[in-house]
Amino acid sequence: MRVLTQLLANMASEHVQTKYMVSGTRDEYLVPSELLEDAYYAMRLVKENRPGTKTLTASARASIMELAPLLEKAKNLRLVETASPEQLIFHPAWMAIREQAAKCLRELNFDREAWEAQQ
Repeated sequence: MRVLTQLLANMASEHVQTKYMVSGTRDEYLVPSELLEDAYYAMRLVKENRPGTKTLTASARASIMELAPLLEKAKNLRLVETASPEQLIFHPAWMAIREQAAKCLRELNFDREAWEAQQ
């Protein structure tokens, strides 16, 4: 499950997105498309029942798979290609993905607030 929390934590955090996407530096930054790829990869791990996902609860699995239509909507809107980071983090489609990723982390009993404090 740790790999899943690592894949979804940045996507779930407005704090981290503001710090590293909007106000990132040359040495410390996040790329929006990579956050989306991480979310897709988390779904693939769950779908393929890979090691580290076999002990997930049904609700955790469902929560992660619920990212699919949200990610597809962002892809269809071409959000990453058309919005600045400042616009992106407050776009309704991006916010929906972020909220779902946060829900996934709650299902995985991940303390996002404690993690954010270390970022």
